[in-house]
Amino acid sequence: MKSMFSLCLAVVMLLAAGATAQAMKIGVINVKEVMQKSDPGQEAQSDLKGEFDKLKKDLEERQAEIQDMKADMEKQSLALSDEAKQMKQMEFQRKVRELQDMSTAYKRRMQMREKKALDPVLDMLAEVVEKYGKNNDYDILLDRNNSGVVYFDENAVEVTSEIIVEMNKAWKNK
Repeated sequence: MKSMFSLCLAVVMLLAAGATAQAMKIGVINVKEVMQKSDPGQEAQSDLKGEFDKLKKDLEERQAEIQDMKADMEKQSLALSDEAKQMKQMEFQRKVRELQDMSTAYKRRMQMREKKALDPVLDMLAEVVEKYGKNNDYDILLDRNNSGVVYFDENAVEVTSEIIVEMNKAWKNK
């Protein structure tokens, strides 16, 4: 998704600039850093962290229950009949499957929640980057990490901090 964002952004910026034969002004953005340091990115991440932590704690509690159950089964193994051992083993396997199913469901839920929380921030970022590019006469702005660029000129203009400032302004004006 991020590489698609970068590609679309590059195309938009090239079209907006008119792609003349003049030297191109190229800027580089670290989108990951913008998401970590801008106000909207931090707010979305904070909200997600609270939810992630709650689900993680729930999974850890279930995991501990299963470990306790396994320890009890091992302690009681000599005292239990074969039928009782088999019943305990079946119960243990059922609990393990439930934990696996719960873990899968939580992962899906968090992926959906992450998308819901971050998509508006990424949309805002696209608008901010486009406006910044136009206002500062950039022909193209690329994501440093996900643009697929094979060669990266260390002299390219790094504009991440300016984008963070603009994101924060846009967030406050929202």
